[in-house]
Amino acid sequence: KFAERYRGLAQEYDPRAGEAAGLPPFHYGSHYSSAGAVLYYLLRLEPFTSEAIRLQGGRFDVADRLFDSIPETWRSCMSNMSDVKELIPEFYTLPDFLRNDAQLPLGTMQAGNALGDAHLPPWAASAEGFVELHRAALESEHVSEHLHLWIDLIFGCKQRGRAAAEALNVFYYLTYEGAVSLDTLGPQQREAVEAQILFFGQTPTQLLSRPHPRRRRREASGPQPQMFSRPDAVRPYAWPLRRLAGGGSGRPEAADPLEFIAVLPLEDRLLTISASGRLCLHKWFPLKPRSSPSCPFTFDPATAPIATLRAGASADDDARFRPARSYAVADGRWLLSGGHADCSVRCMLVLKPEVVVLGRHHADTVTAIHVTADGLSFATGSADTTAVLWALYGAGSSLPGGRASVVAAGAAAGGGGGTGGSSGGAGGTGGRMACPTPLRVLSGHRGPLQCLCLSTELGLLLTGAAPARGAPPAASPDAGREEAASVTLGPHECVAVWAVPNGRFVRSLPVHERAVAVAVAHASQRLLVATQRSVHVFSVSGRPLAVVSPDRGVGRIVPTIDGELALLSEGSALAVRRISDLQLLHRYDLEAGGAASGAPLRAFSLSAENHHAFAGTADGGLTIYANPVVGIQVLERLASELLNL
Repeated sequence: KFAERYRGLAQEYDPRAGEAAGLPPFHYGSHYSSAGAVLYYLLRLEPFTSEAIRLQGGRFDVADRLFDSIPETWRSCMSNMSDVKELIPEFYTLPDFLRNDAQLPLGTMQAGNALGDAHLPPWAASAEGFVELHRAALESEHVSEHLHLWIDLIFGCKQRGRAAAEALNVFYYLTYEGAVSLDTLGPQQREAVEAQILFFGQTPTQLLSRPHPRRRRREASGPQPQMFSRPDAVRPYAWPLRRLAGGGSGRPEAADPLEFIAVLPLEDRLLTISASGRLCLHKWFPLKPRSSPSCPFTFDPATAPIATLRAGASADDDARFRPARSYAVADGRWLLSGGHADCSVRCMLVLKPEVVVLGRHHADTVTAIHVTADGLSFATGSADTTAVLWALYGAGSSLPGGRASVVAAGAAAGGGGGTGGSSGGAGGTGGRMACPTPLRVLSGHRGPLQCLCLSTELGLLLTGAAPARGAPPAASPDAGREEAASVTLGPHECVAVWAVPNGRFVRSLPVHERAVAVAVAHASQRLLVATQRSVHVFSVSGRPLAVVSPDRGVGRIVPTIDGELALLSEGSALAVRRISDLQLLHRYDLEAGGAASGAPLRAFSLSAENHHAFAGTADGGLTIYANPVVGIQVLERLASELLNL
């Protein structure tokens, strides 16, 4: 049908006839990407609801013309020559657009059916299930093998000309860039053409004139290594870190459990901080097997700390650190710490501990820190009930009262590298000097913040707090608060979601006890919250999806990079749970002495590639979890990529 339309229009079109030339031939009279199609699909979500009503003169369109069913919309697009729509990104990311959660009065169809939630295909049990399966199909090997053909149609050699006609890919002429010179049109005609371009869609700029190459098959670059693809194959490797009494006496000290663990991949080092403030850098080569003892990596424990984060005598003693349990590593070089008496967040250059930069904007102790994946932004939570968004290296504008200062802190005992030395510039730091600059303050919690997670990928900040001090017991959970420009949360609204670009409060989640850990699974767009008694999973729009009450207390949550699994510290064990339903897949009990006594896990970390997990035991040791097969797969993949260069 589309080919017949094109041939008919081509016979009638004569570009030499001027105004009588007729319309340039096309296959499709409407465009695949338009504002109208977006409003059609997103009718049930604001601000698109208001835009759709405004477009129809202050009311909803006739019910029979509104989006009601995915199967019916599919059939219409496949059979109706005037119905051409692409699938918008929400089909792969946001199940909420399929539900009428706002109970909008969408009307009744001629057949007598009242419009509510959109009808799903028979193979989808829920809106979440539909989106997950749809996203899996998009990421499938079949789509990857044919992706270059889509690029040719949208951006490439088959967008225009004879190739486009042969591929049945010609649209109405006004959708093409440069199809008409607006400057040559009269005011009314120009306004009409601009309105058509704006609302009915426009073809993107042609980027390629040659066929796009086929994407290389994933097998050609090696299998995708997944540490927990077989949880039973993961093995623990225990390392008793050296603990000696001061003064070189050689006497064993009391247990000094680890409080923080982080990988520094650019330096081939593993950073650990103990409860007493000892900062150590251990040699770490994840792809270099070791024969004695036999393990699929090389780990050489440090013999002495490079710094000791000691307590200062007062809030004004900027020359020393105060031990803190809130740590993070930014940009692979800076150790961020909170818990200081002067309410600052401190940035210490890891390889040059005497270089310390202070950032101040809180009115009470910093209790939580989280750094973005690129290491350039971070968020802090405080006992003053606020969260602050920061730029590590400064920004164009900062908040009034925010300030950063550089101090020369005394290097630690046991290998510190001396005191003093100029730290007022970037010289000797191996890169840019940190200048923590506060960008935005988020306030609304009634109790001190306990944890937070900053996601630039999703543009949100998730904060967890304790209930307001002295508040009465919480009532039964109710729906989360939404869309407040300024907010004061209730005394038992302990978890909140904020929009990062403007700092606006988005909603609270129905969690009514102290949050001990929060996390964001970027790939699956899930929010995870742990309290003292339960673990919750929410959609990115705040819809509760799953809850479980572990038999051991949860201390921290780290999602895997594929968004499918989460690693949790539960008591003295590491637990692997499926994010979609929080089902327990495997539990790794630490084999050190502290684990046998049931002592809680103090610190754990997951490498950025998710090839190794690290856990600090209660007796001060370190256990590294690895899947030996994954190491082999990674090496094979690297070798394959080198051969294909």
